[in-house]
Amino acid sequence: MNKNTTVHILTGILLALASTGAMAQTALQQLGAEAGNDTVALARDFQALRASNAGPAPVSIRRASKDVFSGCESFNAKAFMAWNLPQAALIVQTCLNNAYPADGSYTVQSSVARFGIRSCASKGIAACGSIMEVSGIKITINGGVLAGDSVLQDLNDSIEQRGGKLLGFFATIDSSGAQILN
Repeated sequence: MNKNTTVHILTGILLALASTGAMAQTALQQLGAEAGNDTVALARDFQALRASNAGPAPVSIRRASKDVFSGCESFNAKAFMAWNLPQAALIVQTCLNNAYPADGSYTVQSSVARFGIRSCASKGIAACGSIMEVSGIKITINGGVLAGDSVLQDLNDSIEQRGGKLLGFFATIDSSGAQILN
């Protein structure tokens, strides 16, 4: 195949993708005739794909998340001395008990843990490979979480609003024990 044939084939494919209906089939048939191939089946596949995508796009509405710790008096209390890590985990657990009462389907618990965090200064860097280990507060979600329940979004946003820290300690969410139910 020479350079001109390759250019014609690529141009034909672009025309076929940009065209609609019968015109797309005609462009593909012409391209197939030049290349010596039967492209009627490929034209039907393109038309079927175009028809399946013709419907309205699904709408995704992001709901406003709630701050899990905003109404917690224990979290906002001022201490004479800084909280140590076990005290901070206990205060966070008190707030979680108020925000997510035990209803039997899932539990939200806080504990002291060691985990890794990214040590890059700016947010949003995909190439940041530097991870350091810290001691902090781990919030664990166990049990069956309904598909529309906002527990994960609310907790993530609440921690993100505080720069990744709760009561001065790094915080993370462990949802590996959660099962999403329909």
